[in-house]
Amino acid sequence: MKRATRLRMRKILLAVSLLVAGAGTGLWYAIKSAGGDVPVWLLGMISYGWIFVAFLGLNQVGRVFSRRKPPR
Repeated sequence: MKRATRLRMRKILLAVSLLVAGAGTGLWYAIKSAGGDVPVWLLGMISYGWIFVAFLGLNQVGRVFSRRKPPR
């Protein structure tokens, strides 16, 4: 894959993951503030979204550090 395509796909993946995590968290907060019971699938969706965002962040940090030149 070309570099530009990889960057675009990474940005799209991050945006979708943040959207899933943010929307799920907002829905969870709305349900909990109304006093309702939160479905298990919603908790799974929230966990998946935030964990995936964390892994993408760790991947980015690892990519930055792996491309550094060693000190002399």
